[in-house]
Amino acid sequence: MKIFDLHCDTASKIYKKQCDFSDKDLQVNSRYLSEFDEYFQVFAMWTDANEHRDNRKYISDMIDYFSTQIKKHPDLRYIISIEGGETLEDDVENVNYFFSKGVKIITPVWNYKNLIGVPSCVSDFGGISLFGRKVIERMNALDMAVDLSHINLQGFFECAERTAYGIA
Repeated sequence: MKIFDLHCDTASKIYKKQCDFSDKDLQVNSRYLSEFDEYFQVFAMWTDANEHRDNRKYISDMIDYFSTQIKKHPDLRYIISIEGGETLEDDVENVNYFFSKGVKIITPVWNYKNLIGVPSCVSDFGGISLFGRKVIERMNALDMAVDLSHINLQGFFECAERTAYGIA
């Protein structure tokens, strides 16, 4: 069987538990993926914006830890994504920073309104901000994908008009 999974929270759980990717308690782990003939996994890095004062550092540390664990599994085919643009804080250069750490997909919003836009769980209106437009422009320049799964309706269409690599 072939599988292409666009989202799992395993990387966040590995970081919180400080465990290895082979940990049997993880919903997606190296043993689970080895059961498929072919697989490709997108690992979402996320943080609850209300839990951490420095989301950029928290996600950066998570990527570093996850990267050390994933190197133990050289056959794994994967992409790192960030769920929630609050990790970018108010600096579009953080798109470059996270791209250099291997991030290829960013979800602009999750469950909270941030400097990029408004999630669907908050309102259908509000769209994306000027900062959000700059983030998408930078992501386009780096050939990064914009994950539109949590953005509100207005923001979805505004992002879709601007992104070269949107996914939903």
